[in-house]
Amino acid sequence: MCPKNASYYGNRAATLMMLGRFREALGDAQQSVRLDDSFVRGHLREGKCHLSLGNAMAACRSFQRALELDHKNAQAQQEFKNANAVMEYEKIAETDFEKRDFRK
Repeated sequence: MCPKNASYYGNRAATLMMLGRFREALGDAQQSVRLDDSFVRGHLREGKCHLSLGNAMAACRSFQRALELDHKNAQAQQEFKNANAVMEYEKIAETDFEKRDFRK
């Protein structure tokens, strides 16, 4: 593998994601954007890994960066909405937990 090629790391991240190995995939996705910060698919894959690992805030940041690079990217727009929805549900759950309201 070419250690300086962002798309190689991005492709390996995609493969690892399909195998359900999200922590490893996250490392490769992060390496791909370190090598090339304008690599939109790298930011998308990084965001998906963060979301799959339960870190919605980091996912939002990754999807936001992808949108900064390509504001018309439909996948980035949808993933950003999904990550924001997860963050909202987390806030609601935290609030209800603090109130000890477990009915929802």
